[in-house]
Amino acid sequence: MKKLINRTIEFVAASLIGLVVYKLASAFKQLTLRFGSVAKQRALFPNARNLRLDVRTEIKYAENITFGRDVIVGADCCIGAMAPIVIGDLVRISRGVTLETGGLITRGELPYPHTAKSIHIGRGVWLGAGVTVLAGVTIGEMAIIGAGTVVAKDVQAGAIIVGPAYRMISADRRIEGK
Repeated sequence: MKKLINRTIEFVAASLIGLVVYKLASAFKQLTLRFGSVAKQRALFPNARNLRLDVRTEIKYAENITFGRDVIVGADCCIGAMAPIVIGDLVRISRGVTLETGGLITRGELPYPHTAKSIHIGRGVWLGAGVTVLAGVTIGEMAIIGAGTVVAKDVQAGAIIVGPAYRMISADRRIEGK
């Protein structure tokens, strides 16, 4: 009986019916994600102008986050704002990015006490997939942070930063639109 069920499923999945079911399920998923994203964005950040916040993004301490206009936040990001996070206009935050203002003071007795320092992301910054920005960091305007980079210190305007222990490729890009 199990073989018959599996063969039937395989036959239907490989047929036009399977294709139609797949297309309908995909469209429903996209519609649900978009609806959830808009609802989450409007509930958490009602004053944000043209913010696109994926519903799968984890937000901690939303009241400490300020978005500029025309910001896009991709799926599976984590924004932990124990201290303020300020994100400028036209910022692009790719899939899986983490912004974390919190940390621990590792000197002294256990349990370690929490600490937090703000994060500032300038206008026109692009954070590639899987980037981590740690507490106390300022990223200057028009900087590009490559996928997988851990940013533990300030980044100057116009810089292109790549690598796990990043190295600067260029800091002489012209900042436009001012």
